[in-house]
Amino acid sequence: MSRVFIDTTTISATSPATVTITPQQSGSTFIINKATVLVNLPSPTIAGLKFRFYNNNAVSVLVEIFSIAGTGTMDGMWTQLSGAKTLSNAFTQEIDFTATSIRGDYVDCISDGTFWRVEGQTGVAGGFQFN
Repeated sequence: MSRVFIDTTTISATSPATVTITPQQSGSTFIINKATVLVNLPSPTIAGLKFRFYNNNAVSVLVEIFSIAGTGTMDGMWTQLSGAKTLSNAFTQEIDFTATSIRGDYVDCISDGTFWRVEGQTGVAGGFQFN
């Protein structure tokens, strides 16, 4: 029998208001237990970097996942529980968990070496937004 280990980091109420992620943390799942936080992603210039952000809050959150590489470095889509899909209609710089996001919503950020490709799932309409 083999075991699978998943690197998880909890962003809790005592975490700083801004959390900066490093390339060495690639493959990590960040469990968000904080109502408001800004997460800085590393530059997407290293292909294959992957991070998951999981909303574990019972209360509404405002989480900004931000590409430090600047505007026009992130795109993707998310799916709502109803099956509706929302695409970014232009390259942006961040994806946000909105105030209507619920526990269980998640976003994956994957680098292709140039851009952050984002995909996620939310249980409510408007659980995420691109900015």
